[in-house]
Amino acid sequence: MQKIYHSEIPEWLKEYAACESLERLKHVDMNCGMMYTACRQFVHTGWFSRFDHSLDTALIVLHFTDDRIQTLAALCHDIAAPVFSHTVDFAMGDYMKEEATEGRTEWIIRHDEKLMSLLQKDGIDVDEIKDYHMYPIADNDSPRLSSDRLEYTLSNAVNYGFAGEEEIKKVYDDILPGTDKEGVAELQFAHQESAEQFERWMLRCSKVYTADDDRYGMEMLARLLNAMLADHCIKEEDLYTREDEFIREYFSSGKYAEKWKHFCHLCGTDESETGIVIHAKKRWINPIVKERGRILDINEELGRTVTSWLKESQNKQLEGVYTDGK
Repeated sequence: MQKIYHSEIPEWLKEYAACESLERLKHVDMNCGMMYTACRQFVHTGWFSRFDHSLDTALIVLHFTDDRIQTLAALCHDIAAPVFSHTVDFAMGDYMKEEATEGRTEWIIRHDEKLMSLLQKDGIDVDEIKDYHMYPIADNDSPRLSSDRLEYTLSNAVNYGFAGEEEIKKVYDDILPGTDKEGVAELQFAHQESAEQFERWMLRCSKVYTADDDRYGMEMLARLLNAMLADHCIKEEDLYTREDEFIREYFSSGKYAEKWKHFCHLCGTDESETGIVIHAKKRWINPIVKERGRILDINEELGRTVTSWLKESQNKQLEGVYTDGK
């Protein structure tokens, strides 16, 4: 996807991306642990790492701003992502914002010697890149379109099999920087048709993120991690390693190996009177069409579809279905 987002990766950006704290993200998947289950949606889904997402988000910011500081803020925005990503937010009780782990961002940047050396060489202060929320092209309040939301929507559309790269490129090439009604910078579409296509992909991806199986799986893995923390089998800092190392260290043998194996056999959910209710953040975007307004106001039918989904209850009582029959 990188060549779609920007013509090339500048050497200076490659140097930053090669820092240890960012390289770690190559081994943290975007799908929050669900890649390790037998759930149908994820069995044939390819690996999509936090590193890929971070670098691609940075390339989008660079493409639309040509600003090194904003690009680096985007590159580092997930530097504090723990193993299994937002599942750890679930473990911390942050179901609706999924931002609980972001507090480590500045600490991680400051403790990466190479990263700090590069920033000092370029005359960039940590305060300028530690919070990408400062830069609305990189990130802004939902449901506005930011580079972060744009990237994970387009990449997941490909990864989940909803679109091909040629389709993605056509829609991406229709995006340009602009401002909203308040004069705040925001990416927007030149044409309605592209915005509609993007919105349909967004909705399909968002339904995956909040599907019954996804919510249940993340909750079960969160409970497993919390049990390990309470049992002093792991410390909180152990969550900020690599998923392959974490799995090998704590799940290949010992007390929690069988529980992990059972989690990996999760293949779906059923409703049950003895099941559990799990709520999760609904991610949605309502992008601007240049000189027209937001797409869900322009296309009323699409607006009703998205509104209906947003109103859907998550109050089902769910229990897991497992391939091992347990």
